[in-house]
Amino acid sequence: MTQAPVSQPLLPGTDGFDALLGEIAAGAKDRDLNDQNPFDQVIALKRAGFGTLRLPTDLGGPGFSVRQLFSAIIDVAHADPIVAHIFRTHFWFVEERLRALRGDPADAVSRRWLDEVAAGKLFANAFSEKGTLAVGSLVFNTRLLPDGDGAFRLDGEKFYSTGTLFSDYLTVATTTDHDSVASVIVPADRTGVRLIDDWDGFGQRRTGTGTTVFTDVAVSPDEVLADTPYDAEPTPTVQYASLQLYIHAVVAGVLASIVDDGWPCCGPGPAASATR
Repeated sequence: MTQAPVSQPLLPGTDGFDALLGEIAAGAKDRDLNDQNPFDQVIALKRAGFGTLRLPTDLGGPGFSVRQLFSAIIDVAHADPIVAHIFRTHFWFVEERLRALRGDPADAVSRRWLDEVAAGKLFANAFSEKGTLAVGSLVFNTRLLPDGDGAFRLDGEKFYSTGTLFSDYLTVATTTDHDSVASVIVPADRTGVRLIDDWDGFGQRRTGTGTTVFTDVAVSPDEVLADTPYDAEPTPTVQYASLQLYIHAVVAGVLASIVDDGWPCCGPGPAASATR
């Protein structure tokens, strides 16, 4: 994925952001019909600072509330639901890091990765696996094993990895050698990481929801986000609520487009303003 630092921040609700959404919407139908990945559109949103909306001002963002964020997501989904969906796990990741930082303002790990978000980097996840272990279990075939001097090596294969083709970093769920599940973050372009655009399942086709293969991938100690024993008490998380609410926001954007398509005049329907 081409690097796209935040070079021209555009806040939702401004003329500049509306113009960007118009450009994204203009080619959405043809991209879908021609089975084309929206790389340019994702890069444009990254450069506009879309991925930073939830960051507070002291971390380099505009400090949007949850309500404001989801209003913006609906607007992007109104323009192109595929593009909006690609950012789904990114905003989940940001929310989890913000929650951790609120619990511990000295959390240097979360602050480090939120700095990357502020720089315009996009995060995706590689969690799901095929096979009997994958059903109702946190025991993964993907393994994170020691490699001396505190370093690790990562090997395994994931599927249903939404957004990976468009992202700068991947969060990967793994099994360790000491009965725990670890979450690690690796750059999407690191040696040994292979992103395969092979998604042929349900839903949107061009969200980068394909196979991700890790072959002897180097992982440094500071890239291990968490290492949780299997029998540990569960900790509070916004993960599932956030991910499901995001889907509803994308659907709301789709419904707004349906209203526009059915409006009996040449201009946009009332949904264009109703989503604000």
